[in-house]
Amino acid sequence: TGDEVLNVSAIDSNAINAPFSIQSENCFGSPLQPVSITPTASCTIRLVFSPTVLGQFNESLLIEYTGQSGEVFSVTYALFGEASAGPPVISVPAKFNVGISQIDGIATQEKLLVTNIGNASLKITNLSGLDATNFSQVNDCIDNVIAVNEFCTITVDYAASDFGLQSTTLTITSNDPENSSTTVILNGFGDTDSDGVLSAIEQAGPNQGDGNNDGVSDDLQNNVVSFELGQGLFLTLAAEDAQIAENLGAPSEVAFTRVKLLDTIPAEAPITSFDYGNYQFDINLPNNGIAGDAVRMALFFPIEVKPSAYYRYGSTPDNTEPHWYNFSFDAETQTGAVFVGEVSIPSELGGTTISRNMVILNFIDGARGDDDLIANNGKISHSVGGVEVQVSAGSSSGAAVYLWLFFLLLLLCRRRHFITSWRGLPQNAFP
Repeated sequence: TGDEVLNVSAIDSNAINAPFSIQSENCFGSPLQPVSITPTASCTIRLVFSPTVLGQFNESLLIEYTGQSGEVFSVTYALFGEASAGPPVISVPAKFNVGISQIDGIATQEKLLVTNIGNASLKITNLSGLDATNFSQVNDCIDNVIAVNEFCTITVDYAASDFGLQSTTLTITSNDPENSSTTVILNGFGDTDSDGVLSAIEQAGPNQGDGNNDGVSDDLQNNVVSFELGQGLFLTLAAEDAQIAENLGAPSEVAFTRVKLLDTIPAEAPITSFDYGNYQFDINLPNNGIAGDAVRMALFFPIEVKPSAYYRYGSTPDNTEPHWYNFSFDAETQTGAVFVGEVSIPSELGGTTISRNMVILNFIDGARGDDDLIANNGKISHSVGGVEVQVSAGSSSGAAVYLWLFFLLLLLCRRRHFITSWRGLPQNAFP
C-alpha cells in the first residue's frame, strides 16, 4: 500500500508444522527468488488447516521483506485453528411398521434402530408417547452413549385389540441440537391369526384357503399360513400342534410369527437364483420353551419340483457373523435338512391323498439353524432361507401351478426326543 516497490525476500514455510501448511503462494519465486511487488499490487499466500484430531492449535508464519535502502524487515503472523467434533445427529424412520398381530392373542415384535450419523456421541434421555393399550417397548438406548455411526435398538411389541390399522407415536428425546425431540409413527395391523400374513391373502390361497387340507381355513390358525410367491404360486406353512414327549404335559400349540417373502436377499448368494424365493419366519415355542427344545419340520413340494439343497443366511455357533451356509443335515448337532423324496400324504379328513417331494428341517433352540443362537428364549428364528431345486422336464408353470410347500412341524419335544413316523410317512423319512 506504500509508494515504493516491496521485495519479499523470505517466507519461512518450512517452520510451519501440521496441521497447518501453505497450499500455494505467489509471493516468493522459485527456486528461492525474491518477488517484487509494485505499489497497489499484491501477492497471495493460501494457508490450509487440516487437523486429524480434536483440539486447539497455534502456529506462526514469518515473512521477511527488503526495503529500497536494502534494510531487511520481518513480520510474524500468529496462526490459530480449532478442530471440534460437530454435533450428534439422530437418524430414525418417520414411520415404522411393527407388523401384523393376532387380535387378543400372540403379539408381534420388530426392532427399531436409532442411528447416530453425526460427529459426536449421541445420548438418548427419554422415550415417551406410546399407547400402552397395544404397544410396548424395551430398549438399550437410554443412559447409553451411542458413538458415531453406531446404533441402539428399541424392541417394539404390538398386541392388537381390534381388526385393522392401529397407530401410535414414539417420541425420542436426545442431545441432537437440531432435533432434540424426534417423533416416529408406529403402525400395526390386527388380524385373525399370529403369522403376519393378512387374512385376505391367505383366503386367496390354494384349496380355497385351506393350504394344508385340514378342513380349517388357514387365516384362522396360528400354525398354518399361506402366502403368494407371485405368478400364481403359493407357499403354505403348516405346523402340527406341538406334542410334548414323555409325561411333561398335554399338547400345546406352536405358532408362526413374522412370516414374510423377502424382496431382497444378502449379496453373494451361493446359487444364482432361488426359483421359489427366500422367506423368513419365527416359530414361537409353548411356554417360552425349555433349553434343548427341538423342532422337526417337513417341507412338501410338487412332484415335479425336486429340492437338492437348502441354504440359510445367518449366524452359526462357529461363525457369529451372518453368512450363507448349506443347511444339510448334520449328525453331530442333529440339525439341518434331509431330502426324503416322494411321499404320500393322506387328507386330514379322510379325503384325497396327495403325493409330494418332502424335505425335513431339523432345528434345536439356540443351535445351528436358529439365527439368534439363544437357547430357551421361546422361539426359533429363521431370517433368510430357500431351496435350490431341479424341475422335471414338462412340468407346469405360471398360474396353473400352486407351490404347495408345507412347513409341517412334526414335533416339539424335550431333551431332543423325536417321533419316528407321522401320518403314514415312511420310517426312513426321519434321521
